[in-house]
Amino acid sequence: MVAVVPPEDRDRVKANLSARLEAEGHYGIEHWIMLPDGRKRFVHERAETFFDKTGKPLRLTGTVQDISERKAAEVALRETERLAREQLESRVEERTRELTALNENLHREVGERKQAEEALSRSLLDQEIMLTILQLSLKPLPLVEILRQSLVLVLQGHGFGLTPQGCVFRWCSKIVHGFQ
Repeated sequence: MVAVVPPEDRDRVKANLSARLEAEGHYGIEHWIMLPDGRKRFVHERAETFFDKTGKPLRLTGTVQDISERKAAEVALRETERLAREQLESRVEERTRELTALNENLHREVGERKQAEEALSRSLLDQEIMLTILQLSLKPLPLVEILRQSLVLVLQGHGFGLTPQGCVFRWCSKIVHGFQ
């Protein structure tokens, strides 16, 4: 049997056979063989060694089964799995790029919307301040009081948080009464 085994498998098959001739039990090995017409076939060899009472091998019986088609199917399956894995990885990478771009666009749009909301909020606040100043000017108040309240509204509306007793009041008084 070893004579039909190609050189690349021969040493492994010989070593396996030698080990089986020294110990009882079953053995199995898969390897290539060369047919007389030059074709290469993959086989599964399974055998059992029988020994006499002194431990000398008497016979080796077993089977050799051509598993070339099964091996070809296994190779084809592994290749199909490899291609499917590559295709899946490619799709995942492509989808990740798409989602990353969408996420970046979403962040940009959210930032733009926040800026637009802030600008609109400032515009509405300015309009509210102007309306209040207009309403103040219609009241019978001294000019200095209208200016003081208007300036307080403007500064508070823009985050200064000043009180009538603060510097705004003193500044308005100085404008109206002169810097003395």
